[in-house]
Amino acid sequence: MDQTKIALRKTQLNTRKRVHKHGADASFAVVSRVPEGLWPGQNEVVSGYFPIRTEFDPRPLMEEFQKRNSRLCLPVMNGPEEALSFHPWKSGEDLVQGRFGVHEPSQDQPELVPDFVLVPLLAVDLMGRRLGYGKGYYDRTLSQLRQRGSIVSVGLAYEAQIVDRVPVDPHDQCLDWVVTEKGAYRTGA
Repeated sequence: MDQTKIALRKTQLNTRKRVHKHGADASFAVVSRVPEGLWPGQNEVVSGYFPIRTEFDPRPLMEEFQKRNSRLCLPVMNGPEEALSFHPWKSGEDLVQGRFGVHEPSQDQPELVPDFVLVPLLAVDLMGRRLGYGKGYYDRTLSQLRQRGSIVSVGLAYEAQIVDRVPVDPHDQCLDWVVTEKGAYRTGA
């Protein structure tokens, strides 16, 4: 693995841990930062995620999407080299514990294909280059979804997670937008 990515990952884990103490305020603030033209339409399928550790909490935003009649789903981790699959979820529904302690919806429901994907991250730049945990789940998934058609990918982050430049590899997928507690940024992707 690229030593630059390893160093940035370590630094950004500490940064996110430091700013996470304001996490609840930031999670509610992000709802008012999403530009009107970025809101998903009625019945569009929106994939969120259930936060782990110090990840930015998307649940207030997801609840607002649900109020506006978007259909919510959450990702499910399959095999280590596979893309994520997505299954329906509504705020308040029970989840099961999956790989790496991630809470996931039951796979008893049919798989959905999202139109709009909220993505967790460690670092991001304004070109949309994202640094995650290094397992490639979101890169594989975004690549596969883009091959199927048009999607919108939105990284949710604390403002402190925006860096000047994230190093990339050929397989890395860029985000279309980054939304923080302080603003929304259309990326150069």
